[in-house]
Amino acid sequence: MGVSIIVEVTRFIPNAIKIFRYYAAQAYNALQGESWPVDDDEGSYRIVQHQPFGPCALIGAWNATLTFFAYKIAPALATGNTVIFKTSEKSPLSVLLLAPLFKKAGFPDGVVDIVSGGASAGNLLARHMGIRLISFTGSAPAGKKVVEAAAQSNLSRF
Repeated sequence: MGVSIIVEVTRFIPNAIKIFRYYAAQAYNALQGESWPVDDDEGSYRIVQHQPFGPCALIGAWNATLTFFAYKIAPALATGNTVIFKTSEKSPLSVLLLAPLFKKAGFPDGVVDIVSGGASAGNLLARHMGIRLISFTGSAPAGKKVVEAAAQSNLSRF
């Protein structure tokens, strides 16, 4: 049984790598603003400036953990956010093994945090007043609980 799990997990690795590479290439474009002149005689300009949300709680499901991890964390980092990724308590190992790689790649402490746990960990993240955005993948009943918890704190964006 152990070997089949390893084989199953390793088939998600190439896709996760592609996802990270895609968003790394998009990082420059994601943070660029725009400006253009307004049609008036005053010489005014319109300016659009993109800003990160800040701390993001990213909650993944137990199946395809590496894929959910990549799809959630890569765009959040590419757009300048800090992240806390919560793995399912049922399948934390593949993501927890990646944690040291972020430090090795030069990410400062606190930019990428990975936690594992059940519903209580997700509840704490959803209720935290410092979380500005929540991304959740899981069952509809669990999703309702995340929305309710966020609504009782600072109404984090979903």
